Parts: sequence; structure tokens; C-alpha cells
Amino acid sequence: MSLRTRLVLLIGGSLVLIWSVVAMWMLVDIHTEMSTALDQRLVASARMVAGLVKQMKIDAPYTDDKYQPLTIIGRDGLECEVSQVRGQVTVDLAKTKGSPELSGLAPGYETIRHGGRYWRTYVLVDGGYRIATADLLDNRETLSRDITLAVALPFAFALLGSIAVLWWGISKGLHPLERVRRRLASMGPAESGPIEMGPVPAELKPLTDTMNHMLGMVKSMVDRERRFVDDAAHELRTPLTGVKTHLQVLRILSCTHPDREAARQALDSADEGVRRLHYTLEQLLILARLENSECQSGPASSAVGESVRTTIDEISVLPAASSRVVLQFDAQESARVAVPSTMLVIALRNLLENALRYAPGESPIVISVVCDGDSHVVLTVKDEGPGLTEDECLLALQRFWRKPGAATTGSGMGLSIVDAIARRYGGSFELGPGKDDVGLVASLRLPSTDGVEVRSSH
Repeated sequence: MSLRTRLVLLIGGSLVLIWSVVAMWMLVDIHTEMSTALDQRLVASARMVAGLVKQMKIDAPYTDDKYQPLTIIGRDGLECEVSQVRGQVTVDLAKTKGSPELSGLAPGYETIRHGGRYWRTYVLVDGGYRIATADLLDNRETLSRDITLAVALPFAFALLGSIAVLWWGISKGLHPLERVRRRLASMGPAESGPIEMGPVPAELKPLTDTMNHMLGMVKSMVDRERRFVDDAAHELRTPLTGVKTHLQVLRILSCTHPDREAARQALDSADEGVRRLHYTLEQLLILARLENSECQSGPASSAVGESVRTTIDEISVLPAASSRVVLQFDAQESARVAVPSTMLVIALRNLLENALRYAPGESPIVISVVCDGDSHVVLTVKDEGPGLTEDECLLALQRFWRKPGAATTGSGMGLSIVDAIARRYGGSFELGPGKDDVGLVASLRLPSTDGVEVRSSH
């Protein structure tokens, strides 16, 4: 059932019910008032006749047995009987032709049956005269039916007209919703973001705002997926081409020159290409999970000291890595931050690998942990590499950005992943030049959970 039909049935049915009750109330009230008015007409007629009789001083003869009462013609459906009261004797003076027998009725109102028909009567005794008036109840019922018909027909037409106007009004009221439907139906595949709905009623504004918010999230998700595909295609093309080239060289050498050294170099180069390919894929997947808020489940907090030492152990396989890293703890090693341990280790590993990649020789890599009040913990990684200018520090947070002319190459995603982790968990990440413009300082500021109940993150 459509919304329009449902509204018409609900509102129209309510109107029909209310109007029917009001109409019945009005009809009952009209019939009551009509009966009262017709009864009052009987009273008024009786009093008028009594006044005329007293003015004319009409008397019936005492001894004339052949006296016959005067026969009169009734008007407006009224019957009348005039009698003179002489002690216990009542003498008829005048009577309407065809009227029922009214002589035996007591003063006041009565309803009698005469000749198979019902009559409403009223008897008045005044100044020695007895006046009885009557009218047919059939006449009253006919008048009542006429009044009911006169009221019901306009009421029925008005009710049907109201339902028609109600249908038209609801249709006009639902027009903005229909316009929104047509606008959504007309959207092409490229239109995945919020859409302009035009002016909408206040009742529809929350719906259109929520819909546009949902479409905005869909667009963001589509953009992320598209960007991920573009980035993956761009970044994986070079290592895959290198692996393919080195394998072709290896195949040629194995067929023409049994040179083991050349074959070994080709295999090493292919292995390096595969390693770079694997590393790039890992970084892309981590970044995609962060942007889609699909981080690993588990405790939403981690101990900073444990995570730092885990990271140092992981990078110890790199040449001279463990001997170059200097750890400085100005905070308690049990300090906890609102970041899952896996994400914190990934962020620290990217920072340390970036520092080891660009810092010269045996220069130290200093990682320090300090508390910034009771609410945050700051992890800082300092190196003595070529460093970056302030403008380059901003560019370095973009994906796949590499400093022009750098001697070493990376995936260009490490620092952007650290920034994404910081933002995902309510922290911040900043880069800045080192002291005297020597080296790079990377500061990761994360919210502390010491003394705060932490729930699992999904």
C-alpha cells in the first residue's frame, strides 16, 4: 500500500468517523428540537382557540337534544376539538372533521392510536372550556425524513469533496518526496556523492541530510577504493617490471653464458624487487585498513615501553640497527596509550626504518618517550640525516612523496601511515627540522589511557 493511500485512509477514515458522530448528534438534536417545537405548536393552537371561544362566549343549549357540534376543517395537519365543561358533563361545541376521539383524554400531552395511526395530542382546560389539539405522528416522521435528507445530502457531498481535496493535498504534500526519488533515480554511476535536493520541507530535511551524509560516506569509500587501486597499480608497476626484467636476464644467461656470478646478481635483484613489492603491498593494505576504519580488534590500549622494545627487536635484523637506536624514557614504561599494540608497533617501525634509511653511517637514532601532562604521551624519533625543510615536512605526510634527489628510495607511504594511525586514534603527528637544521624530528602525540577504562576496538 502506498504512503498516499495509507494517509488518505487514515485521515479520511478519521474525518468520516468524526463527521458521522457530529452528524448523528446534530440529527438527534434537530429531531428533539423539532418534536418540542411541534408540541409547542399544539399548545399555542389550543390557547389561541381557547381565547377565541372565551371572547365569543359560545354556549351549548341545555335542553336541545338535537344539538350537533360545529364541524370545522383542519389546517396544517392540526385537528381540534372544543367542548364546554358543565360540572361533570362535557358538551362538544366544535370538532375537526375526521379527527380522532379526544373527549376522554386527560389534560396535557398524550400519544394515542386511532384508526391504525398514531396521534400526538394536547388537552387544555381553561375557563369552563376544554380544548384538545392533535396532529399525526406520520406527518412528523415525514418532516423528520425531509430534514434528514436535506442535511445528509450536502453532508455526503461535502465529505466526498473533502476526501478528494485530502487526496490532492496529500499528493501535493508528497511532491517533494517524489522529487527526491526522481533525483536519486536520475543519478548516474559517476554521481556517488551528496546531491542537491533543492528546497525541501522541514520534515524532510533530516531525511535528505542523512541521505546526503550516507552518500558522502559512500563517495569517500569509493574514492578510497579507487585511490587504493590507482596507487597499487602505480607503485607495483615498477617492482613488477624489475622482477620481470631480471628473470628474463637470468633466463638468457642460463642459456648462453653459464656465468654463476651474473646469475646470482640477477637473482638478488629479482629478490630485492619481490621484497619491495611485498613491502609496498603491506603498506598499502595497512593504509587501506586505516582509511576504512577496519583496524584489528583487540585491546584498544597498549603499554608504550613494551611496544617500543618490540619494535626495536623487530628492526634488529637490519644491519647495525639495534646498535644505532638510543632509547630515552622520561615517562614510566608502564604508561599506556589509546592505540592497539599492533598499530603502535607499525607506526614506530615506520619511523625507525625511515630514520635508518636516511641517517648516515653510524649516526644514532634517538627515540624518546615523555608524558605531556596526564592526557597524552609523546614519542619522538630524531636522526641526523639530511632532514627536511618546513614545507617539505608538510609534503612528506602525503602518500608516495619522496624528497627529490634522495640517495635512497622507499615506498613513500611510511610517514603517511603514521599520520593516519595518529588521526585514527585521536592523536597527532608532526615533522620538523632537527637542531641547527640537522636531521629530522618526528613527534607522535597519542592520548593516554592511564586511569581511564578502555574498551575493545573493532
